[in-house]
Amino acid sequence: MSDDTPEEIIRTREFAESWCALLGLPPPKPWTVEDEARYQAKKADTDRRVREWVARRESEAA
Repeated sequence: MSDDTPEEIIRTREFAESWCALLGLPPPKPWTVEDEARYQAKKADTDRRVREWVARRESEAA
């Protein structure tokens, strides 16, 4: 999971809950280990795609 401290996690949760209340939405669901794994996989795939795109752009410019 992330390197957030418990205090940071609590502040983030409180922030999200306050925005949900402001917007009239239900409170957010808790973040699970599976959610974190999906997020990290998607993030890694996006990072890889951006690196490939940058490499193509740099090779076209050369």
